[in-house]
Amino acid sequence: MPGLPSPARPQVVVDDLGELLQLFDLEVREIVEANLEGLEQIALVAERPLQLKVGGVYTDFGYEPRLGEVATAVSRLGGFRPDGRAGLKGRLHRISEIRSATGQSTGMVVRVGRTALGMAEPLRELVATPGLKLLIIGGPGSRKTTLLRDLLRLSGELQGWGCVAVDTSGEVAGDSLRPHPGVGRVGIVPVHDVREQSKLIVEAMANLGPTRVAVDELKFAPDVEVMDNLARSGVEVVATVHAKNLYEFVRKPLYWSLAGYVDIERMRRRVEPAFEVLLEALGGGDFRLHPDAATAIDAALAGHPLEGQKLAL
Repeated sequence: MPGLPSPARPQVVVDDLGELLQLFDLEVREIVEANLEGLEQIALVAERPLQLKVGGVYTDFGYEPRLGEVATAVSRLGGFRPDGRAGLKGRLHRISEIRSATGQSTGMVVRVGRTALGMAEPLRELVATPGLKLLIIGGPGSRKTTLLRDLLRLSGELQGWGCVAVDTSGEVAGDSLRPHPGVGRVGIVPVHDVREQSKLIVEAMANLGPTRVAVDELKFAPDVEVMDNLARSGVEVVATVHAKNLYEFVRKPLYWSLAGYVDIERMRRRVEPAFEVLLEALGGGDFRLHPDAATAIDAALAGHPLEGQKLAL
């Protein structure tokens, strides 16, 4: 396993907000434009106060959009896929539909997408490790997807299509034929329905024969099972999972196989973890690296999580 990460180079954060703002009527656009610094999320819901998440803080504004205004924004967007998601061509923003009990679109929640070029540079040596099995653990807004995107950029420099990212709803590479430049030269397999993710992972492996497979957010049991099998079959794997930290990760039944088939009654694992390196995304650009996943998982199961190697990415 590589030694300490190399020093980080300056990050270049790219925000593509112009086309996104054009979805909204003037009143909403003006409020959003006045709060661009640190903007993370926009909630536009009919007859509810416009809400923005800026710098981790949720704020309601006095303006309440009408249902017709929401319909106009949905029309400009071009509608939603069956899974209630949509995106903008060549952009990274994730747009989710809010529906009424009758199935009518009554709003949308926009997660503002970003690239942080160079964010993963301190991990370049790790990314180049043959046989890499890396799991990124973090909650919503912890920047785990942003980091994964830049890790893919580095993987692409080394492997090109030897690394394939299975991208559900365009969250990693954007919602268009041409992947967002932030992911570099890796292969992208789009998944337009999250329920099809596990199937597309298998197909990507069988048809493209990559050395490395990357997946953002293992949400369902079939996804976990497929990645667990790949990791234990000699394939290089990089993935993210939704858990606040390592302590929470080892106590989620969904992830017990990844953690080494946890025996929760005895608080121990039965076999080696599927992933060999763990990275906790703590939010605010703070991360903890655990080069020895087995030792870190044992400590978390014992109720004494390790500090790991602190990184600011």
